[in-house]
Amino acid sequence: MKRIAIVIICLLIVFALVACNKSVPEEFNDSERQQVMTQEAANKAIVSKNTGKTLSGNEAVEDEPAKEKRENNNSSPNKNNSSPAKANQPDLQAVSNGSPVNKGQKSDTKPGTQHLDSSRNTKTFQSASVFPEGYRDVCFDGTSYIAVGTGGRIDRIMPDKSVVSLSSPVSSSLNGIISVNGINVVVGEDGVILVSKDGNKFNAVKSGVDATLYDIALFRGAFWISGSGGILLRSSDGEHWSLIQTGTENDIISISANNRMCMAVTREGQILMTSNGRNWNMLDYNEVYKGYDEPYWFHSIRALGDTFFLTGEYQKDSGIPIIMSSASGEVWRPYPLTEVNGEPIDNFLPLTVNVVGISEDQVLVGCNDGKLLTLTECIVCHKLTRLSDHNINGMALVDGKVVVVGDDFWFDILNNEELYQYNIKPEQALNDFLNGACIVDVRTAEEYAASHIKGCIHIPLDQIDNALETIIPDKSQKIIFYCAKGVRSQEALKKALQLGYKKVYNLGSINDWPYEKVSGSEGSFSALEN
Repeated sequence: MKRIAIVIICLLIVFALVACNKSVPEEFNDSERQQVMTQEAANKAIVSKNTGKTLSGNEAVEDEPAKEKRENNNSSPNKNNSSPAKANQPDLQAVSNGSPVNKGQKSDTKPGTQHLDSSRNTKTFQSASVFPEGYRDVCFDGTSYIAVGTGGRIDRIMPDKSVVSLSSPVSSSLNGIISVNGINVVVGEDGVILVSKDGNKFNAVKSGVDATLYDIALFRGAFWISGSGGILLRSSDGEHWSLIQTGTENDIISISANNRMCMAVTREGQILMTSNGRNWNMLDYNEVYKGYDEPYWFHSIRALGDTFFLTGEYQKDSGIPIIMSSASGEVWRPYPLTEVNGEPIDNFLPLTVNVVGISEDQVLVGCNDGKLLTLTECIVCHKLTRLSDHNINGMALVDGKVVVVGDDFWFDILNNEELYQYNIKPEQALNDFLNGACIVDVRTAEEYAASHIKGCIHIPLDQIDNALETIIPDKSQKIIFYCAKGVRSQEALKKALQLGYKKVYNLGSINDWPYEKVSGSEGSFSALEN
C-alpha cells in the first residue's frame, strides 16, 4: 500500500508540474527579439505573451437602474407593470451614418454602417465645454442627414445642402447621434440623452448620470453609450438606461460595434471588448506593447464591416497620426503612413485623425484643418484632399455620397468619386492580380501582340462599352486598366464607372511595369471573339 501511495503522489507531482508549465507564458530570448518579423506576427507574439495579465472581465448589471425601478414602483399603482425596456423590444437596425446593420448576416454594404456613428475632436476630452464651436457628429436617418454639435444645436442637412434647424431642449454640447428604425438618439455633456421618434422633436430622457457622454453605438439589439469616468450605459429602447461597470476610471471616448463584437476605447490606450454585451474584457494596449511599440493616445474606434479601425497619435509627438485595424481587438495591424500624394508624409504634418469610414475598398479618414485622407492597400498611393480650413469631426457615407461636418458648423456633401484614389502602383497591382484582380490592356491588337503583361485580358478601349460586362460580369470585381501612357486606361476607367463597376484602377503605362511581359496575340480581344 505504501508503494502504491508513493506512486500516486509522484504522479500527482508530475501532473502539477506539467500544468504549471502550461500556464506560464514563454519568455522571448535575445535571438528571438532580434528576428525580423512582420508587424502582425510580432503583434501575435506580444499579445500571446502579455495579455494573460492585462485582460479582465466585468459583468453587466440589469437593464434598469435600481433607483429608476424604485421610482417606477412608487409612482405606478400597478406593481406588475413590465419595464418598457424589456417589453415589446423592437428589432433594432442601425442607420447611423449610412446603411443598415445586417443582423446575423454579412452585409454587402460597407459604407456608413452603424459603426460609423460618430467622431471626436480628439485634442480636448477633459471637458466637452472646451470643444470648439461647431458640429460634433452626423448620421443618415433614411431620408437626409442630422448633425449635432455645441450649444445643443441639432440641424437637418438636406441632400441639396439646405439646412433645417430642429428644436433642442438643451444647451449642452451634443457629441454623438445614431438613427435606428426611426428612433434618433443623441448624447452629450452633463449626461444628456435626447430621443426623437419623428425625426423633428427631441425629448430629454433620464440617463441617471451627469457625466459627459461621448459616443453611441448599437450592439445586439441595444444602444450602448460611452462616457467620462469609465461610464458605459445600455438601453433596449433608448429611453431607459442602465449603468455598466467597466473597471476603468478613464474616459471612454469612443464605442463601436459590428455583428460579432462591440469595442470601446479610452484616450489612455485601453480597449474594452465584448462579444455578448455581458462580459467585457479590457486590453491595455500601451502596457501590452510596452517595449515593442511606441505609446499612443487613442482618438476613436470604428467597426467597418468585419474590421475595427482605431485612430490615435503618438504620445511623444501629437502631430504624427496612427491608424490601426483589427478583427479581434487583440492583434492590431498598422496602416503605413509614409507617403501621401506622392510626397513624404512629413510634408503634411501635423495631422490629427478624427474619424474613419469606408468607401468601397478604401478607407476615408477625416482630419484636422479640413484634410481628408483616402487610404488604399497601396502604401504609396494614399491621397489627401483639402476640403476646408475646419476640423472634420463627423462623417456619414451612403449611396455614393460622403457627408462631412466640423468646426464652425461647417459641412459639405461630396460624391464618392471626388475622394476615391483610382491610381495604383505596379507593386500593389501585382499583389492584387495574384489575389484575383483582373488586369485589362486597353491598347490596340497590334500593341498588345508586341508586348503585354502576362496573364492580362485584352479589351481595346473602343470595345469597353460592349465587351467589359460580358468578359467581367461581376461588378464588384477589382479591375486594373493600363495602356501605353495612361490616357486610354483613364478613359476605360471612366467607362467602367459608368457601367457600374466600383473597384477600378488606372495602372498607367505598360513601360512602368517591372515584372514579366510576353508577346503574341494569345488572350487578345480578337482571339476572345473567335
